[in-house]
Amino acid sequence: MEKPRLRRIEIEPLVFENRQFFRFSDPGGLADELLLSPAAAQIAVEFFNGAHTVEDIQAAIMKATGSLVPSALLKDLAAKLDEAGLLDSERHAARLAQARRDYADAPARPALLAGRGYPAQKEELTAFLGAIFAGAREEGARAVPGTRALLAPHIDFARGGTAYGFAYESLRGGPRPEVVVILGTGHHVSETPLIITDKDFDTPLGAVATDRGLVARLCAACGPELIAGQYEHTTEHSIEFQAVCLKHLFGDDFRIVPVLCGAFPPALDGAPLPSEVPAIARFIAELAVIVGELGPRCLVVGGVDFAHVGPRFGAEEPVDAAECALVEAADRMLLEPVEAGDADGFYERLRSIENRHNVCGYAAVYTLLKALPGLSGRVLRYEQAFDPMQTVTFAAVAFA
Repeated sequence: MEKPRLRRIEIEPLVFENRQFFRFSDPGGLADELLLSPAAAQIAVEFFNGAHTVEDIQAAIMKATGSLVPSALLKDLAAKLDEAGLLDSERHAARLAQARRDYADAPARPALLAGRGYPAQKEELTAFLGAIFAGAREEGARAVPGTRALLAPHIDFARGGTAYGFAYESLRGGPRPEVVVILGTGHHVSETPLIITDKDFDTPLGAVATDRGLVARLCAACGPELIAGQYEHTTEHSIEFQAVCLKHLFGDDFRIVPVLCGAFPPALDGAPLPSEVPAIARFIAELAVIVGELGPRCLVVGGVDFAHVGPRFGAEEPVDAAECALVEAADRMLLEPVEAGDADGFYERLRSIENRHNVCGYAAVYTLLKALPGLSGRVLRYEQAFDPMQTVTFAAVAFA
């Protein structure tokens, strides 16, 4: 490869056998993990961006350090990354094309995080979720009569379990929905505002059936682009966590409509409201009609986290207690219009602070509020998963 380019991947530091490494991996599972030394990792991150030849990289390193890195070493590094599937190359393009064909032919989306984010065995997962919900009840989680919609986290259960419990305990004892529209967060969806899939969702508790009739209806209203990128669902976790919770609560007697909310207008000064984008407006209009027709037989769930702060998310300094207090104040400011059911007010507040805390789930929040006009919400739980390097906030909200 003349000018190697890293794909959008995860890079994490780790210590192995008392030595420092960086692990390069693909959250979507299309690449093998690769451990690199700090020096090799720095070269890959700094120079493997599609703009530099091996000769360019040699010259840049020579200028910066006075040392000549042999071209054979740089070519070997590029070859290892390519063989692992971590470069944007013909090899990766072939893997991706085959994976898309396989997904198109498959009846269900595989459980991406079974065995990693939660137990992979049915009995263990049942006990695991039972303990999470029981713990939430002990902390005060209660049913909220008339609940028509929820915001639940999409952080892992280890950090967000109690908030998941507060969200889903609000449904206990109420009527079982026939259809659950799950609005997930498309973290890596950068070209399309919304992506639906017609695949069932596999879980260790059994498959969660997708309502293909409603999927087809939404595609007819919005055009084929709504489903064209459905392979993106294989790498996103926000819907999967909701599907697992719903399966635990309701068993087999419901269907889902899984939608990733992705490339909405950035919440920056001067950006349009999402509802001013024709593709988003068409989807929201049809979804609102469907929700209205189904009435209480339909539940809408948004898989949403709020702030993401710390060096892992681009900050220069670690997170401390003072910053956590500022983040909570900003989150609570955003949750006020959410509780009021005011989608545009929520977006305008986020835009007024230019989304400085990296709220990743705002597209799903906006879509849910627009599709369910007139509902008021109540924050049942707000939490911060504190880590000086990467703090994430989230909430459980019920709309009745």
